[in-house]
Amino acid sequence: MKALLIIFSLFSSTLWAQTEAYLEVTYKAERITPIDYAKITNAQTRYILQGQEAVLSDIAFELKACNTTYYYAYTAGIDDDGSIRKAASLTGGRGIYYRNDTLHFRQTDSYGEPLNISLTKERFGAWEITDEQKDILGYNCFKAIAYKEEINNDLTTRQQRIVAWFAPELNFPAGPQGVDELPGLVLEASENGIYTFRATALKLDDRCKEIEVPKKGKTLTKEEYDQFIIDRFKLIKSRG
Repeated sequence: MKALLIIFSLFSSTLWAQTEAYLEVTYKAERITPIDYAKITNAQTRYILQGQEAVLSDIAFELKACNTTYYYAYTAGIDDDGSIRKAASLTGGRGIYYRNDTLHFRQTDSYGEPLNISLTKERFGAWEITDEQKDILGYNCFKAIAYKEEINNDLTTRQQRIVAWFAPELNFPAGPQGVDELPGLVLEASENGIYTFRATALKLDDRCKEIEVPKKGKTLTKEEYDQFIIDRFKLIKSRG
């Protein structure tokens, strides 16, 4: 681990000075744990899930970054019947993530209301950076593990295990699905081993391009958003 810290320190002293570099990354989602359709007794549910899985390979997620600013979202392309949007929802990948020096949030549409949920460094707890390494798009990446809590439909909480592969050589505090806060760009990430988001293409430029702030949406803290979800769940349950 001491050797890793030395490596990251060297990268920090050289690469972080490249503040005008611009980056575009394309990610694809892939299901790690296959759906056991034999266990789904409802034919309509099974048909819908199979349709969503069928178009999963058509979905792309794009990240644009310059210095400490980045924007990440899925790109639907031509989606006449809404199948790509629904498939993106299946992966949990329809949210927009944005960060600059003063803002850091996830934008989502909750029960028809656009909301910006503030993101903090503490949401992942402490990242555990391991010695495990692999190559992604020609960049040497290190494996890191963290945990965060989410609310279930029954109002209980669950702990999600986050696995990220980040490249110290790419000096951007960004990643897919808002997985960041690591000393390098995250090129692959997964939550609970269900879906993984992996970089499939990467383009670098030495000149920044404008990255606009998403305009719409009421801003909430994580605690306020959790209460919002709890209140909606209770309302739905009360209506049967």
